[in-house]
Amino acid sequence: MVANPLGETDSEQYKTVLAGEGEYWDNFIAQLLLRSELPGSIDWRLAFTQFRYDLQWRPFCLGVPGINFRWRELAYILRTATRQPGMRVLDLGCGAGWLSLELARQGAYVTGLDISPTNLALARYMADSNTRNFPFLYQGFADMPCRLEAFGSAEYAFADLNTVELPVAAYDAVVVWDSLHHVSHLERLLEQVRRTLKPGGIFLGMDHAFATPRTEVFNRAVLPWLDDFSAWVTATDPTWLYQGVAALAHQQDWAGPAMDRDPTPVPNVAPFLAQLFKELLDIVARTQRQEALDKARAAATVQPEAATRQAESPFEDVSAERVMQVLLEGFHAERFTTVCPFIMPDLHIPRYRSEDERIFQHYLSTALINMGESAIAHEQADGQWFLFQLTPDRPTSPVPPRLLRAVSPTTAARADYIRELESVVAARSDYIRDLETVVAARADYIGHLETEINRKNAAISSVEARLRLRERELVAARAPRLPWKRRTER
Repeated sequence: MVANPLGETDSEQYKTVLAGEGEYWDNFIAQLLLRSELPGSIDWRLAFTQFRYDLQWRPFCLGVPGINFRWRELAYILRTATRQPGMRVLDLGCGAGWLSLELARQGAYVTGLDISPTNLALARYMADSNTRNFPFLYQGFADMPCRLEAFGSAEYAFADLNTVELPVAAYDAVVVWDSLHHVSHLERLLEQVRRTLKPGGIFLGMDHAFATPRTEVFNRAVLPWLDDFSAWVTATDPTWLYQGVAALAHQQDWAGPAMDRDPTPVPNVAPFLAQLFKELLDIVARTQRQEALDKARAAATVQPEAATRQAESPFEDVSAERVMQVLLEGFHAERFTTVCPFIMPDLHIPRYRSEDERIFQHYLSTALINMGESAIAHEQADGQWFLFQLTPDRPTSPVPPRLLRAVSPTTAARADYIRELESVVAARSDYIRDLETVVAARADYIGHLETEINRKNAAISSVEARLRLRERELVAARAPRLPWKRRTER
């Protein structure tokens, strides 16, 4: 991946790729709606309400699909960006507006920028209909309830983040959620962020980068054990384990991220959701060409698992390799932490087959999150996701070596990575040899047992034969003796 494959922003190639980026996200959100799935990117609270309704109000949990969804980091961003009443906030790459909407629900005055006309139209609609939608909102989202009277405002505008011109000293905070790695001209955008922040303003958000060498080592060491465990669960379907873990979790209050045990239905949610989907699909139909709609309908018939593995957007990961380093070298970091080192953990845990297994997988996911955070704390892995809170000041000291290892693997680091991989492979080879030795010993033992069993069976057969002979002899000895009869001649 080169740093900037898209060339100058005034070139025809760039304009073509830019149009493709907008169409990709238009198509993506249309597919979800056509599958009767309310995208979280529209409104996570309503998406959770629909999910609980689809589960017939059974215990709600994110489970394996949400293992990389950073609940605590999201709560931190929401609280920090609305820490004072009436803060003016800029949301970069806002998508269909979910984060802007949440910030507005906490009292902020938000401007969201995005490249997708359909996303922007949906975002405007959700902000305008917030009062009507409020009774159906899931209040437990990020442990941050909302009040209707606290709503600030949310407005949206079309913008290409590679070329956007931002007003000077206009915002108290600039936020971004998983969008910076889509920006090709990253340095230019960050200079715009610096100029648009008010004195004392903050730049904060979440994004992801490529896995570092030691994260690869961590995954190669840990995930095979998860594969073995998942294979055992699949083969045995241990209901006793599911129920035991759930009972213990409830007793110890292991809620974990996004666990809600409240089974209370939301009144009249079915007609509300039906009307909402109709209105959202009408917006999609008005904002997309017929050709694009036909493409989205065709893609919506594909299984969701396959749909997620379709072609990526033209700007996907265009700056993922350098985004962390650019941030740290250009701004003063008040907080910078990496989280969640697991690479595609959902591929290592099969889809649940029962309600008990679904809840068990939620607790398993929580354990993996805690394990990953512990590995990061002990510098045995780096998170692929990172949370940052920056100020516009230039850094006055070099980037700490610990973070440099995470954001900029050197040739020496990659050599260490190869050596660590070789150590992992050697350890696995030793483990396999140990298993083969154990299997061979068990085979010898089984052979010995079979020989002993055959010998015992032969001895038993011999004893049984002697017993039968003795029984016949006893029967003959006990038979009544008849008197001899003299044979008479006729």
